[in-house]
Amino acid sequence: MQFKDLKQQYHTLKAGIDRAILDVAASGVYVMGPAVVELERMLADYVGTRHCVSCASGTDALMLALKAWGIGHGDAVFVPDFTFFASAEAVSSVGATPVFVDVDRETFNINPADLENKIQATIREGELLPKVIMAVDLFGLPANYPAIRTIADNHHLLILEDGAQGFGGAVDGKRCCSFGDISTTSFFRPNRSDVTATAAPVSPTMMNGPH
Repeated sequence: MQFKDLKQQYHTLKAGIDRAILDVAASGVYVMGPAVVELERMLADYVGTRHCVSCASGTDALMLALKAWGIGHGDAVFVPDFTFFASAEAVSSVGATPVFVDVDRETFNINPADLENKIQATIREGELLPKVIMAVDLFGLPANYPAIRTIADNHHLLILEDGAQGFGGAVDGKRCCSFGDISTTSFFRPNRSDVTATAAPVSPTMMNGPH
């Protein structure tokens, strides 16, 4: 089943895409360089964050965020149980333990009530130290961040926003990828309906706030 027509999208945007490709080829700067710096600036401006850093994939973006916070063995990261497997894979890859949280039956985003229950249960069991809430935005709809932020602040937890399937969505004028202490997204083709695939997928990590 064809969900999007990339060929038609290319022909619609052909002049700008071809010009950008030729400019990079003429510069000889294929890794990092001014084109990447400009992309990072534009993405940060679009979502309203202070910084944006691009990397190889959405999974790498999640792992880099967790590593930047020093998350590892013995730490609990709370992950919705309805998400792409990379959300939990990134947690396991840094040595931490994903704790799965049920989702809201209306939005399919992480359920704040069950999140609170899972945090309390983890604290009672005493085997893992709660550290991070990984909220996943789905279908362009941000998770319930006011409720999630209240829970995170009460338990002194960080919020990692996985916005791979939410980029472009907004609530009350605030865009996906601006709600987390660190937020990530992905330009991998199945996640995107509004960008053109490039030779190498780029996954930005949006950083906001004191963390």
